[in-house]
Amino acid sequence: MTIEIKDQDKFTRQIRAIAIKGAGGLLHSIGVLRIRGHDESLHEIFCHKLEVSVSSPLIQSYARHNPVISSAVTVQVLGGLPPYQHRWSLVNCQNADSVMALSPFSATTTFRADGVPHKRAASAYLRDDITDQNGFTGSVEVHCIFTR
Repeated sequence: MTIEIKDQDKFTRQIRAIAIKGAGGLLHSIGVLRIRGHDESLHEIFCHKLEVSVSSPLIQSYARHNPVISSAVTVQVLGGLPPYQHRWSLVNCQNADSVMALSPFSATTTFRADGVPHKRAASAYLRDDITDQNGFTGSVEVHCIFTR
């Protein structure tokens, strides 16, 4: 999100990020800024967050033998300040010995399932937690179904 303000010379300025200088001069990014109105209610005037989407939220993969490897998925990020850090993790897994991202620190990855039973589907949810250069975060989940 971008907000605009006019300074005393009536020039319009855009604010894309807000930080506070702490002890020792260290800058701390602010993700949400709210102001209290005359009616004592809070009004959100600035919210810095990452907009995250994935190319395929549902992936179905098949292999004749273990392991079962999925097709690739790619995470798209809007907002924030690149570079982005990605961290894929397993949220939930059923009917497989293990499931993992083969490129756990990348925007594009494939998934590997070991121990998928014959003629029975395994299911897993994996999440990518994304952090930008200012420490703002976003996440997205992918549902994988592995069969053999």
